[in-house]
Amino acid sequence: QQARQQVQQGGLARSVGADDGHGMAEGHRQAHLLHGGAILTRVLEADGLEGDGPVVPGQVRGVAAALNPKAPAIVSVFAGRIADTGVDPAVIMAGSKTILKDLPRAELLWASVREVLNIFQANDCGAHIVTVPHDILGKAMKMAGMDLGRLSLDTVKMFANDAKAAGFSL
Repeated sequence: QQARQQVQQGGLARSVGADDGHGMAEGHRQAHLLHGGAILTRVLEADGLEGDGPVVPGQVRGVAAALNPKAPAIVSVFAGRIADTGVDPAVIMAGSKTILKDLPRAELLWASVREVLNIFQANDCGAHIVTVPHDILGKAMKMAGMDLGRLSLDTVKMFANDAKAAGFSL
């Protein structure tokens, strides 16, 4: 009863995670018993959710099928982990956004940012939320929009200083 009151007041989020369609659907069914509230849905890298195409879009389809369109939800895709495999996460995230288009209260979360570029990719593909580690955010604040000529010059100066400090001569 207390959890139900918190959800109705908007103060409780329910995280649902599973590596198969049945587990995801059951988690959402239990969450919906609380009559609403934000549901954070983690799309796991494990195989298991049915769907055509690559595993992650299939998982997002499975999640979308389990969601109540009237309830708010956050669908979190580990885009950084996708990038670690050499696959462009922007393509998969844009496809995920399309899959969620008929769920007006579902938001797409780009998780596991690995570099500043990912922040811009997340924006370009329509992700509603992006999780950014402090070091990457600091780098973005310092370098985003920097003149590339200045960046190149600064980089050459940095290498020259490092070489000099190590006792090398150029």
